[in-house]
Amino acid sequence: MARHDAEAFHFPDRFDPIPGLYERLQELHRVGRERSALDLVVATLRRDGRSAAAFEGVLLLCSGRTAGSGSGVAEPITSEQLTNPYLAPVATECVSCQLHWFSSHILTLGQRMAVSNPIGLQCQVCRYTLCRDCLAPNDRDCPEPGCGGTLGTPVLPTGRPRRQPANRRVGDIEYVLVLWEGTEPDQAEVVGLLDLVCTWQDRSAARVTLVEDPEVRKAVGEALVHREEREGRVGLRAFERTRAVLISNPRTGKRRVLVVAGDRSEPGRPHS
Repeated sequence: MARHDAEAFHFPDRFDPIPGLYERLQELHRVGRERSALDLVVATLRRDGRSAAAFEGVLLLCSGRTAGSGSGVAEPITSEQLTNPYLAPVATECVSCQLHWFSSHILTLGQRMAVSNPIGLQCQVCRYTLCRDCLAPNDRDCPEPGCGGTLGTPVLPTGRPRRQPANRRVGDIEYVLVLWEGTEPDQAEVVGLLDLVCTWQDRSAARVTLVEDPEVRKAVGEALVHREEREGRVGLRAFERTRAVLISNPRTGKRRVLVVAGDRSEPGRPHS
C-alpha cells in the first residue's frame, strides 16, 4: 500500500519557536503586508532549513484558497509565492488533479472542531487526498488499492513531489550557470531560479554566471561547464556533477539552469 505523503514535513509534538519570527509576522500581518511576511518565512527556510516554526508560519499565512488577499490587504500573497518549493513540504496536493493548498488542520490537532465544507478530504490511513472537486459523490472509501481506509479529516500535508530539487542528494552547490533568452534575469529572478533548482542545499559559496543564449541550447551550457573545469574555476569531473533544468516563463523567456554539485571527493564538504 502506497503512503501518499512521501515529501511531507511531519510536525513534531513540540518544537521551539524561532526568536522574533512570530512577532515579526504578526506585525506585518497587522498592516496587511502578507507578501512581505511570506517572503520572511521563505528567507528563514533558506537560511535555517526545514524548521517546524517556519513551516507553522507558512500555514498561518497561507491556509485556505483565498489566504493573503482581500480589500484590507496592502500586499497580497502572489501565486508565484505559493508555488515556491520551500513551501512544498507543508502543502497538500490532490492525487487526481494536482491542485495544492495549505491545510490549517495541523494547527488545530487536539482541539474539538467541526469542519464544514473542507477544501478536500484525506484517507486517515495512507493520506490519499482528493480536493472537493475530485471527490466522488457519497463515496468516502479510499481509492488506494488494498488500503481500506476512509476519506475524512484532518487533512495533513502530503508535500508536492513534483517540486523535488535538482541534485537533491548533494548537500552543497559549487557553481550555477544560467543561460537566458528574452529579458535578462534580475537579482530577484535569479534568487527564484535558485530556489527552484537548489532547494534545501547549501548554495552560500556557489558562484553564479548569467550567459545570454538566444536558443538556451544544452550544448552551449555543457561546453561552458567543461571550459570552467578546464580553466580551473570548478573542480574535476564538474560535468558529471551537473544537472540541467529548463524553465520557461511567458513573461521573461526561457532559462536553462545548470547546477554543479559540490565535489563528493573533496574532504570537509557537507553532503546529504
